[in-house]
Amino acid sequence: MGYLAAHDPWQYRFVFDLVILIGIFLIGVHTYGYIKKNQPVIENVEIILYALVSLLAWYLYPHQPA
Repeated sequence: MGYLAAHDPWQYRFVFDLVILIGIFLIGVHTYGYIKKNQPVIENVEIILYALVSLLAWYLYPHQPA
């Protein structure tokens, strides 16, 4: 789906919505694990990764073509 969205972002903008939404949920789950101290260190680093990917999808969200 990402490949299709790369070629026609406006038609497949729901992919951007999914990336943002899933990223927010993953940030929440990994933050909970970080607070409870029951996950490996690499999982804590993934919090930053998911935040960056979600922000990038939000920043590159397609606008209606003119």
